[in-house]
Amino acid sequence: MLTASAQPKSGIRFGASLLLRVGFCGYCGGALHQVHRTFPNKVYRYYSCQNKRSERNNPQQKCDKLGSLPQDALDEAVSAKLLEVIGHYELTEKRVIEGDDHSATLKKLGMQIADLTTQHYVNNGVHDFHKRMSELEAEHARVSALPREKPKVRRIATGKTFRQHWEAIDDEQRHAYLKSAGVHARVVREEDFTISAASEQGTQAADDLVLDIPMNVVAEVPGKFVVNIGLGTLREQLQHVAAV
Repeated sequence: MLTASAQPKSGIRFGASLLLRVGFCGYCGGALHQVHRTFPNKVYRYYSCQNKRSERNNPQQKCDKLGSLPQDALDEAVSAKLLEVIGHYELTEKRVIEGDDHSATLKKLGMQIADLTTQHYVNNGVHDFHKRMSELEAEHARVSALPREKPKVRRIATGKTFRQHWEAIDDEQRHAYLKSAGVHARVVREEDFTISAASEQGTQAADDLVLDIPMNVVAEVPGKFVVNIGLGTLREQLQHVAAV
């Protein structure tokens, strides 16, 4: 069975790394980097902690606890968990709504004043001209004195779910998307997960009471690893899909 990254015309660029500077070692915090092992008939791709067996590192910074993680397995576990937890939510985008400087209202009042003046002189007078003119001028003065409203930022529905967006882009674009949203994936070995979960980087975070989207989600990775995914600002970009 082909993986998503190997399927023809899947839209996912083979060889792209989803979790560079997004995935981190759950023991020392080192960023995950790619390791390629080439054999005559196959290339194996792994993630490895940047502090693993590096001569440049201070001995106290060396970290061999995580070892090597199959890259495809970790990428697919993170992708599948994101789709499971937030795939059905609708994406929103920020829109800047310009502040009201009241120019449209002042223009309308100015036209009313000009029109009333024209009618008065063309028609040899208008009933209650002075009263109506006084009211228009007073309203013009009142609006002119109003403070200008500042621009506002609003989130506007895109009409597209997270799943639809995710499946329409390739791994390179997905990587950029996760990184820009501040998503972090911290990986530990399965037997050490309880230690990680009890730490500051664990999963004991309060849930969002509006969307019921947790700040962190946990996924199991084949090969006896566990990844704790912090959703970053993805939570802010989502809203419930309106009922049909």
